[in-house]
Amino acid sequence: MITAVTGNIAAGKSSAVNVMRELGCEVIDADEIYHELTAKGGALCGAIAGEWGDGVLSPDGSVDRRALSSVVLQSPERLARLNAITHPEIIAEIRRRISESCSDEVVLEIPLLFESGCAGMADRIWLVDADRDVRMRRLMARNSLTEEEALRRMSLQREVDPGLCDAVILNNGTVDDLRAAVSALLLGDGKNDGKG
Repeated sequence: MITAVTGNIAAGKSSAVNVMRELGCEVIDADEIYHELTAKGGALCGAIAGEWGDGVLSPDGSVDRRALSSVVLQSPERLARLNAITHPEIIAEIRRRISESCSDEVVLEIPLLFESGCAGMADRIWLVDADRDVRMRRLMARNSLTEEEALRRMSLQREVDPGLCDAVILNNGTVDDLRAAVSALLLGDGKNDGKG
């Protein structure tokens, strides 16, 4: 069974996936793959530097994620260009890991699940979401952002349509609440009524 977990920014997607990992699922994390591909010697370093110059690279040749973010988060067009460069390599690696997996429960953690065209890889799709003000507070705390910076980041990401997902996990509460909701879904049929 392949479960894709997606979520709106700062909704707690990674926290939900960590619960699934604790419960024995194999996790394939698109962000982790991105970090590997942009590390020193990674397959994406040259293409990214070719687009935005050596200023987005660290002295060791890896992608300086902070410098790259300051460039691409200035406009939706630049972010879309980055995605066009990075997604094919990331998707190819996700497919490779799926094909090599021996696990009965594989979790795909993919922030831009629908935009990347990866939804078809999954048997079911779970959305982790939280109220907008909760997500904004989390984003400000997690990334040390001002309210204005957090709102700008949130505006760059399209909200996920719950109607495209098999289940919605509403994560406004505690970590224990989230663990209970995820456990119930894993032990059930993987679907809920959208209430989380």
